Amino acid sequence: MTAADILVRQLERQQESFLKMVHRVPKDKLDWSPSEGVRSVLDQFQEVATIVGDHWEIYSDRKMDWDEEKWGAYMERRQQLKTVEELEARLKADTARLVEFTRSLAPEEFAATTQMPFPGDHRVADNIQYHVWNMAYHEGQIAQLLQQLGIDPMG
Repeated sequence: MTAADILVRQLERQQESFLKMVHRVPKDKLDWSPSEGVRSVLDQFQEVATIVGDHWEIYSDRKMDWDEEKWGAYMERRQQLKTVEELEARLKADTARLVEFTRSLAPEEFAATTQMPFPGDHRVADNIQYHVWNMAYHEGQIAQLLQQLGIDPMG
C-alpha cells in the first residue's frame, strides 16, 4: 500500500464508523446537551461535516488564513445545516473530495509543509489525517452523549 492508499482507507473507514454512531442518536436528541457548555451531536456533526470543505485552502494552497472574523463566519455557515441528511451529504461530498485530492498527490507531496496558524510542524499528510482524527474524536464524544442518554453506543 502507498501512503495515499492508507490515508484513503482510513478516511473511508472512519467516515463509515462516524456515521454509524450518529445514526444511533434519536432524531429528537440531536440538539440535546446534558449541561451548559457541552456540545450537542448536531453541533459536533456540523463541524465534522463542514471543516474540510470550508477550509479547503489548507489542501489547495497549503496554507490556512485564520482570524476571529473568518472563524465567526464559518460558525454561522455551518449552523445552516440542521438535518442528519444534509450533514451526511455534505460530509460524504467533502470526504470524497479529500479522497480524490489524496489520490492525486505524488508521493513526495505528502511531506510538503503547510502553513497553519497553530504552532508546530504541519505537513500535507498531517492535514489529511486530521479529518480522520476529527471524525474519530467526535465519534467518541457522541458515544459519551449516548451513554448519558442510556443508549448503548455499540448497540
